[in-house]
Amino acid sequence: MQDKDLVLIADLFPWIEELRLRTDACICNDGVARITDDGIDALATKLKELKEIEFTGYAWFITDQSLFSLSTNCVKLRKISLCIYSSCQHYVTEQGIDFVACELTLEELTLINWALCGPLGISDLAQYLSNLTSIDLDRRFGLTSVTFYTLSKSCPLLEILMMARTREHLDISDNMWVNDTMLDNFGQVCPNLQFLGLSDCQRLTNLGIGEVWRGCLAIRQLNIDCLQVLDIFGRYSDNSVVNLKTLKAGGTQINDIRMAPMIGHRC
Repeated sequence: MQDKDLVLIADLFPWIEELRLRTDACICNDGVARITDDGIDALATKLKELKEIEFTGYAWFITDQSLFSLSTNCVKLRKISLCIYSSCQHYVTEQGIDFVACELTLEELTLINWALCGPLGISDLAQYLSNLTSIDLDRRFGLTSVTFYTLSKSCPLLEILMMARTREHLDISDNMWVNDTMLDNFGQVCPNLQFLGLSDCQRLTNLGIGEVWRGCLAIRQLNIDCLQVLDIFGRYSDNSVVNLKTLKAGGTQINDIRMAPMIGHRC
């Protein structure tokens, strides 16, 4: 895909509302197979009804100017997804993302393969995201207690990190930053959790999972696949698991002997 393709799309479909742009092929040696600010600007100036746009792939040669153009021309834009791989020679920065968030009433934001937004970066960004219902930052983002608290406080409508409006759904699977203390903090912020996904969070222990379980009695589904845990039931009363309907614990050290007391009381 090239800039001229974006010009053609804008000319043929001026009323389009959703646009997903994917560049799978590797960048050609002559540099032709790529998309630049010129292509995005041509697109933005003509697609006045655009509500969702997604950038995915490798051949992106864009800067903050592309985000500036989208923000000023596509005022109905509510969803932006940037899944731009690290091999791209793009120059989109936190300033560009902040500008988009400030200018638009974003409801969904995806930043995949981005390591630029740490806890301080999200603090600046979150102040513009009061209408956000979905944010996907992937594991490179580095979810911390500060990040979680900031998003919870600044984005009251947030549904996906994975969090429902009532903060009943939290999926922080495959996150190397989460430890027992952080999990306990999450449980205190979200006492009404019904779904908790912790698979592949290798720093968690029996104690941490048990404590959040004791504090979040409404949990109906718990995913702890691939954790090095052995006994998450023994220290807690039956009330802690009274609402549990689904337990996914593949790859853990939990065996029949450990499960028997809970199953015996529940069934």
